[in-house]
Amino acid sequence: MEKLTLFPRLIPLIACYSLKLTAGTLSTATLDDESDILNSGGIIVSSASFGDTSAIVNGIVHHSGISAGANLTITTFGEGDFRDNPSLPDGPLRNLLKGISFAPTAEISISGLSIGQEYLFQTYWDGDADQTISVVAEGTDTLSGVPNAEPALLISYTFTATDDTLNITIDRDDTLPGDTNNWLSGYSL
Repeated sequence: MEKLTLFPRLIPLIACYSLKLTAGTLSTATLDDESDILNSGGIIVSSASFGDTSAIVNGIVHHSGISAGANLTITTFGEGDFRDNPSLPDGPLRNLLKGISFAPTAEISISGLSIGQEYLFQTYWDGDADQTISVVAEGTDTLSGVPNAEPALLISYTFTATDDTLNITIDRDDTLPGDTNNWLSGYSL
């Protein structure tokens, strides 16, 4: 009988431990081909191209403009400057990477998530900058000293939602000489 009364007390402990096991995973890769942008065949919650052109890349529609995602909020964003990376051939990937500069921090929030659902967030950065960036997802998962890659950088975050909003903070390192702007090109979730 005592064993039966102890069992309900263990369930909350196991549940708390399980939440720690489902923490998200941040990763980076060089983005130089359309196939680098993953399309898992799931439902697109939100996506946008921050340049002046919409782009369909690997089957994902990225509508143009910061307000393209109705459930997207970006704060401390932008100098309003667009860039075109001539190292890429004309086409959807080059259109997607026509980003907007920001300084020094971008805070991205995307609402409308379903608790317990697994998601893949990807954001794209033009690689023509001379500094590194740090990425913090959900306040706990962190990548520091991420170098901008040529021709572009892909940052991915795989996670299981514990609330209805994804929060990403990206800071640039202002200590290096040269181009001090980061060029956020777009995202998909």
